[in-house]
Amino acid sequence: MKISFIIPALNEEKLVLRTLRSLQCVRGKDVEIILSDDGSSDKTCTHARPLVDEIVLLSQPHSTIGTCRNRGAKQASGDVLWFLDCDSSIPNLPAALTYVQQQFTADPELVGLTVHSYVYAGERKLVDHFWLGQRNWLIWVTNILGLGQGSGECLIVRRETFMQIHGFNEQLTSNEDHDLFFRLSRLGKTRLSWKFYVEISPRRFRVEGWNKVLWTWFVNWIRTFIFRKPNPAPWERRD
Repeated sequence: MKISFIIPALNEEKLVLRTLRSLQCVRGKDVEIILSDDGSSDKTCTHARPLVDEIVLLSQPHSTIGTCRNRGAKQASGDVLWFLDCDSSIPNLPAALTYVQQQFTADPELVGLTVHSYVYAGERKLVDHFWLGQRNWLIWVTNILGLGQGSGECLIVRRETFMQIHGFNEQLTSNEDHDLFFRLSRLGKTRLSWKFYVEISPRRFRVEGWNKVLWTWFVNWIRTFIFRKPNPAPWERRD
């Protein structure tokens, strides 16, 4: 079973190397790495080029992150698409990769897998652990209830089903991850796995503060799933 890692990027020269270097231990015959760049004006692509199998450049840059991910997926050849944010990495990735391949091979009904998130160990604060922990449990319960939600930092989906639902909703500028998993859950199983986790940068929490982040998540969820009006703000890089 071939795996395609798809990483969206927009002016990520500060963090792209850490993420891509973490993937080199599994890069090979059954693993490809695709960077989907949304018109970076810095050295993101220059840094990434020797560490990826392909760089996809959007013909109309500065769109939504869903568009960026979809363009990467279109070029992917893997049976499973593993979407990973540009400021994220998976500890003990070889074991995680083996687990993912086993799960998707053993269960043909499994169409979407996500994992719990932690801030990078050296940058983690108690408040990060608490609020991300609450979000992790909420996503786990939502999938148990068959409503499908995913953690946008790490989304692992069966390519055939992803294409069947036409990928991410490119009109959404927020909650595109939850929307994807909700639609996937109409066609198969989605779940959050506790077998491994993704480490993420705390940059957004440090710049905006947890109160603003939590309020933004809540408002965007209401806009997207209750009123069906996506957030009009553009996708921006988080320093």
